[in-house]
Amino acid sequence: MDRHLTIQMLLRRKEYYWYPGEEVTISIQIIRSGVLKFIVDGNGKHYESEYECAGYKQGTRGEFKRVNAIDQVSNEGKPTQATNTKVEGAQWKGSFLFRMYDGKIVKTPLHTGRYTDMRCPDAMYFDINSTEAEQKIGAESVEINGAGY
Repeated sequence: MDRHLTIQMLLRRKEYYWYPGEEVTISIQIIRSGVLKFIVDGNGKHYESEYECAGYKQGTRGEFKRVNAIDQVSNEGKPTQATNTKVEGAQWKGSFLFRMYDGKIVKTPLHTGRYTDMRCPDAMYFDINSTEAEQKIGAESVEINGAGY
């Protein structure tokens, strides 16, 4: 079974469900070569699990996604379907990467120089804003409108 679907199914269980307005911290850690730990914590709830990911090795560069989306269940691999659904008030209060530098683990902000902005399927569905100070720590507000802006 696809890891993405497995995580979605687990997080649908009541003890792992977070509601609009609740703050969470999400962490993905390479705990040893080929093994990632996924952690979600907040509002008195905690979820963590380890996953085998052969391509992720300590000391090498990894790729991660930070996603805001309108979930279209069972739509994987199909074209985007029209919707009038909106996501309002979503915020990333900070996004950081941890990397090895001079033999020490260093916390570095996820800023525009460290990611590829992918507003899919079209930028017209997104309203993303951040101040200069927020950009320095990987923070931004995100609005999504399935009917477009």
